Amino acid sequence: MLDIKKFYDSSINVTSVSKIDKEIGKYRANKTQPIIEFNSILINTRKKSQSSNSIYDEISTMQFFKKELKTLSQQYKLSSNHFQIDSDGDPLLIQNETGEHYISPTHFEKGAYFSSPHFDHELNFSSERIPKIHIGKFTRFGQGSAVNVGADIYIGDCVWLAPGSTLLRQEHNAYGQPSIGSRTMAMTTQPPIHIADYAWIGRDAIVGWGARYIGKCSIVGARSFINKWVGDYSIVGDHSKILGYLPYKAYFMEYYSPSLKDVLQISDWEKIFEEWKNYYSKNIKTADCKNHPNTACF
Repeated sequence: MLDIKKFYDSSINVTSVSKIDKEIGKYRANKTQPIIEFNSILINTRKKSQSSNSIYDEISTMQFFKKELKTLSQQYKLSSNHFQIDSDGDPLLIQNETGEHYISPTHFEKGAYFSSPHFDHELNFSSERIPKIHIGKFTRFGQGSAVNVGADIYIGDCVWLAPGSTLLRQEHNAYGQPSIGSRTMAMTTQPPIHIADYAWIGRDAIVGWGARYIGKCSIVGARSFINKWVGDYSIVGDHSKILGYLPYKAYFMEYYSPSLKDVLQISDWEKIFEEWKNYYSKNIKTADCKNHPNTACF
């Protein structure tokens, strides 16, 4: 007879539970572990987000999230920068010939949420191992967007996670237990993710655990899955394929250092493109032609 038990892990115990509601609730009710309290904040914030019915609700949900994390940080004496969320400021009203639109301070649109992956396998985590969360000003988490907090999250100013988009910071071991069995194992530790100012994650896009940096003013195409570094001022599609670059935006953002109000008052980006092209032609290309005679110049 084959001895399958020789593969067993003696630290694992598997039993049938007949009173599932009562038994499963035991560890959820125990708030002595920091990770349980952290997860409770995420759950309660998600509930508030799901019930949002106005711009005011969306802003107040983020303020609730910020307040709860601050309380947790003080309770466990975490560093002052463990959680940093800039939800201050007044909404901006943009009016033009075709209508008007509000840009709100950092907020969750209805149904947007943060989640803690498999916190029930992290009950022995110290408070210092709770992921750091930094979010800049005027950042929008679109309707139903999700951030999976399996690692430190750093999100800049004026970032847009479009509706249905997801940031994944978790991974199961594909070479271990199959299918539902992998759910019972602790998550693989993931690197932090940094999303730079003005980055735009398209509708239903998924940013995988291998994407550690999403560049300034970059765009991740709708319904794309990316798992690699995304450079500043670039446009990427599925599997991180580079679709284009935005050098005129790089010129404008780095040369002029505009405020959000400045950016919102510009509609003719062709004018910026022409100025960049002239600047490039007179400065960069001239230098290239002098140093490299075979360079094509215009």
